[in-house]
Amino acid sequence: PATGFVPSPTGDACRKYAAYVAGSGYVLTGAYFYFGLGSPYNASKYTGITFWARIDAGTSPGIRVAFPDKDTEPFGNLCEIDPPPGSTNGCWDHYGDFITLDTTWRKYSVSFASLKQRGWGRQGTAFDPTTLYRVEFDIDVNATFAIWIDDVAFTM
Repeated sequence: PATGFVPSPTGDACRKYAAYVAGSGYVLTGAYFYFGLGSPYNASKYTGITFWARIDAGTSPGIRVAFPDKDTEPFGNLCEIDPPPGSTNGCWDHYGDFITLDTTWRKYSVSFASLKQRGWGRQGTAFDPTTLYRVEFDIDVNATFAIWIDDVAFTM
């Protein structure tokens, strides 16, 4: 929202507030939420991230944690926002990893070494942590989602 992020109460004694997103009906591109770190952020001293998460009952369990860098983010000036038909130089094929969530609070880890692109946009050689633009949580097309995310941290 234009007013800034406001954490939601979780109803859990150990995790009083967290990021919460819910929705359904995204049929063209899916949905996503993210946080920025000052663009680009040099995360090269880290090996990945950890976070706590859970989903509400009836939610699609899979999400993709994505890390836009110079190869996949338009501000990197290497990919095209609106490539011509047949081009493989489009933006937004971010490096990421799939995670399966459940209805219990759990700690999840994503290693930068495990990140892969999906293969439909500009292909880099590997994720470049010196040019991290944001951390995204991507939700597939046609998913019903109600996701809680808390305590995101870099790992060394």
